[in-house]
Amino acid sequence: MDDFDKSSNMNSKQLNSDEIKKSEMINEINDMRNQLFNRLVHLDLSARKLRETIRKFDAKVVEAKAFVRVHKESIDDGSIDIDRPLANVMLCERAKSLAQLMKMAQEKMTRLRQETGILRNQYRDFAIETIGLKIAVLHGDYIALVKYFDLLIQIKVSESSQLYTMLKEFFIEDIYEIVPLMADIFKYTFNHIGWPQINNAPGSETSNHLCQYRSLFCKLFRFLLELEHGIFPKSPIPNSETIRLTIFDSNNNDRVIYHAFELLFDPFVKRFDYHFMDPGSKLNDLQHPEWFLCSLEQWITVNEKFFRDLVDPVLLDFFGDDGKSATVELISCFVKLIEKKLQEDLPKMADDDLIFIRTMDELVIFSEQVNLIVPDLYENDPKLNPLFVIFSDNQNFKRFFKIERNRINEIIEAILDSETSWQLLFGHDLTFDSKFIICEAADEFASLVNRQIERSKHIPLEELRAEFLHSIIDMIDDYRLRLSQSIHDLQENWPFSDKFFGILNTFDFIHSISVDFVTKQTFPQSDSDRVNKMFIHMIEEITDRIINTIVSDFINEQPSEVTKEAVTLFNDISAKIYWIQKNISKNLFNRLIHEIAGRLQDAFFDNFIMESQFNRDGIKQLQFDFEHAFKAIFIAYSDRNIVFTFSTISDCLVVFNLSPQTYHIVQARHKVDSESEFRMYLQTLGIYSLKPSTVLALIDRRVGFN
Repeated sequence: MDDFDKSSNMNSKQLNSDEIKKSEMINEINDMRNQLFNRLVHLDLSARKLRETIRKFDAKVVEAKAFVRVHKESIDDGSIDIDRPLANVMLCERAKSLAQLMKMAQEKMTRLRQETGILRNQYRDFAIETIGLKIAVLHGDYIALVKYFDLLIQIKVSESSQLYTMLKEFFIEDIYEIVPLMADIFKYTFNHIGWPQINNAPGSETSNHLCQYRSLFCKLFRFLLELEHGIFPKSPIPNSETIRLTIFDSNNNDRVIYHAFELLFDPFVKRFDYHFMDPGSKLNDLQHPEWFLCSLEQWITVNEKFFRDLVDPVLLDFFGDDGKSATVELISCFVKLIEKKLQEDLPKMADDDLIFIRTMDELVIFSEQVNLIVPDLYENDPKLNPLFVIFSDNQNFKRFFKIERNRINEIIEAILDSETSWQLLFGHDLTFDSKFIICEAADEFASLVNRQIERSKHIPLEELRAEFLHSIIDMIDDYRLRLSQSIHDLQENWPFSDKFFGILNTFDFIHSISVDFVTKQTFPQSDSDRVNKMFIHMIEEITDRIINTIVSDFINEQPSEVTKEAVTLFNDISAKIYWIQKNISKNLFNRLIHEIAGRLQDAFFDNFIMESQFNRDGIKQLQFDFEHAFKAIFIAYSDRNIVFTFSTISDCLVVFNLSPQTYHIVQARHKVDSESEFRMYLQTLGIYSLKPSTVLALIDRRVGFN
């Protein structure tokens, strides 16, 4: 075979190969085109599968076009644009598919309009089963049309095309004829679902009908949410952002929008307007803000379970985990009603502070109760607090703050002026395990502080809440000043009055709760520390007054020499300490008893031991008085937390019981030892707390060794 024959054979093989390649490619393209067409015809419009088919189809077409451009001479020598026929074939098939889609869309639109008309005229005469079936057909056709429109967007059909224009106009204009109908049927179900706010029992409906009406209620509520938001969870529609922007979020003034929650809460709004906004209603009374606020609170309480059981599952299924709650939405609706009511009422109370503050009080109570129904409500959304809008006007807050401050002053004056202010309420029994003794004045003021702190939690604006908390600190400090003046006005000596002890116990109790609030970070620490230091100062001043009285009596009544009369003196001191224990809190007494013991020991040492001379009998009497009288006073108050050592008197007795020889050694060592060496020597003798000079002075007080 010559070279020409070889070349011819090679070209023939190449042509056969190209023909086979072209044939295979055309078959693959046709197969994919058929897949695409079948998906349109049979409504298998899963976005993921559809996009995958379109992608493969487009890729294969691109590959075919590239192949044609490279080999067009060997395929058709007469063709200069071989890829145009291929593109035309594809467009032809696409046009057939879109024509089929338009036909199906027109059928859905026609049936939807027909069913809408039938339902609009006859739904009240239909059985619940019939209504449910027709709503299902309407919803199915609506979802199908949304699928078609979403498909056009996915395959990038021209927005000027007939099908695209037809569907868009349908969604923007025609389809929203069904929205008022859905709203009417939705409200029609209210009387048949056992809604407690509408009727307290299912009434004449059988349990089967009740379930059917509730099912229809939930389906319609979801349908209305879809119509409002353009969200289709758990459906084959991919929730296209484009379709939402094109249809549901478009600025179309002709679009009919019914908000699902507004329809749901419409019975409450109408009832509120009828009872509390109508000028002719007896319940629309400026003097009684509690009437409308208590009604709103009751409506929330009564309906909370109903919404949780019936509506919240729809919201969870529709919005997912976005935290939608029907009760929270109801509260939001009621806050708007309160705002509307107060816009009308506040100007009427411009000159009446009493009604204004009563209204504010009732709003605080309403906020507290609502927060109990939905915990952390205001932390998640402060604007749901009805005080948010009111106090956003700073003039309203200033007025509230001024009235509140004046009212607090009046309450404090009433507390302190009451004849029963200092009567004990808690902790007066020694067997009662309480740290505090609380009188009426302390209890009422503590309740006032707690009340104000609770009120502060419902002031929604951070800056205003901080100002209100600061006013509570000022209130506590003002109470301290008033108590200080009261205690200074009492020119009393022993025995102190109930009022004296009551004021001391009140200082102690209020100081303790103030410290507790700082620990819990209720108050700013810097401001609280200043007030708490002043409380401590006053407590120390009053307790010093008590201790000074006891020590003064001890010094004045002390016998000039060691005799058995000392026992009588110590018994008197013991009685006074017992009286103090009965009349002050355990918290105070545990601190006070140590101070009394130390001060009495110092007085006993300074005014008796250092002023007397002691022979052997005197030392025995001193030992007896110390062990059986002085220490006996305090031993009853010793426990694992309170230990009395009386090291000064104990060391004095050690010195007095040293032998004469030891005295001489002590005096000699003092002359030659350094101070540290001498102190160490005294410790070997059992003397730990006395100064060296005091030891030498005590030796001089020792007489009559024989």
